[in-house]
Amino acid sequence: MRSNGENPLRTALNLIRGGNSKKAHPILVEFLRGEPNNAQAWFLLSYTLDDPQHKQQALIRALRGDPQFERAQTRLQMLRGETGRTYAGKISAPSLKPATPAKEAGLARSRPAFTSAPAIRTRGLTKFYGSFQALHGVDLEVRRGEIFGFLGPNGAGKTTTIRSLLDLIHRDGGTVEVLGIDPQKDPVAVRRRVGYMPGELHLDNNLTAEGLLRYFNDLRGRAADWSTIRKLAERLDLKLKQPIRNLSHGNKQKVGIVQTLMHHPELILMDEPTQGLDPLIQQEVLHMLKEAQADGATVFFSSHIISEVEAVAQRVGIIRAGRMVEVADPKSLGKRSLHRVHVRFKQAVDSNQLARLPGVRLLSQNNGTDLFFQIEGEMDGLIKALAAYPVSNFATERPSLEEIFLAYYEGK
Repeated sequence: MRSNGENPLRTALNLIRGGNSKKAHPILVEFLRGEPNNAQAWFLLSYTLDDPQHKQQALIRALRGDPQFERAQTRLQMLRGETGRTYAGKISAPSLKPATPAKEAGLARSRPAFTSAPAIRTRGLTKFYGSFQALHGVDLEVRRGEIFGFLGPNGAGKTTTIRSLLDLIHRDGGTVEVLGIDPQKDPVAVRRRVGYMPGELHLDNNLTAEGLLRYFNDLRGRAADWSTIRKLAERLDLKLKQPIRNLSHGNKQKVGIVQTLMHHPELILMDEPTQGLDPLIQQEVLHMLKEAQADGATVFFSSHIISEVEAVAQRVGIIRAGRMVEVADPKSLGKRSLHRVHVRFKQAVDSNQLARLPGVRLLSQNNGTDLFFQIEGEMDGLIKALAAYPVSNFATERPSLEEIFLAYYEGK
């Protein structure tokens, strides 16, 4: 069916993207009367229906029309995971009469009672990308109810580990348990109980922030109250009416944070959540993680910023080159800190006295007035020693985490 030369599917799609799914519904119903096997029309129709059973039925019809329709497969799988039921039976356009529920799909699980079993456990986790081995037998255990920081330089294997926890990429070896479930055997059951924020967000630029969050909430069976979503957005200074295409990287990060937290998940997995945010918003995100923990959630987040891990985590797992180096107390991270210091003196000084201080190494000097040091650990000793000298300028530089790790874990 075409009206005024317009494609009715394009018209319906634009209405859905604009939040007018009710207006799109009769257009799609009329179209399906003439083309009852059109997979795209059934797929779009699923967005105009309120009943989860009817949504699933529409997606089943879409897959009958095109068995390789990946977006329909993904949406159907997610809906089944959220509702815990699989619906079968015949469905005809345009009446969409409810079918009788089929047998349980085995995905519905009640929220478990408290258990001392870890929220996350991996043993010998390995992953290859072709001939390159990204993970070398990662052993990891995260206790329920804790905030666990996952620290490592870029390329250390943080993202690969997190994706393996959700079976977004298949592991090549070892075992993984998330909330007591092997995600490779039952990925939907795991994802239903998890809030996940990837390191790289790919969002639909044609939707507004509000439209996208409503879409995510719809996929989860409307588990989140809209007032909660609005409060989270206000705390992050996120404008919900803005189109995604107009948002900065930082504001897109905010959308990702809201969709991760809005449904009060049992386990929160976040990959570099504060990347691209200004310092005040970074602090607000860390407060949100503490609040989620207070409500009973387990939080696992990766970072390459030592200070933010120190601020909120009870324990920190340190990964380098795909291998777990250690699990440390955040308080000990200060001893791993590395600084470069440029000191300019009003007159030439004896650099040897300063270079003999614990943790201080002289990198270079210029005429005895400009000295460049590297300090491992606390800077207190150097600062106190400099009080005896005529200092005209003092500047510090924080090396990258990669450089800190190379200095601290060299040879390990």
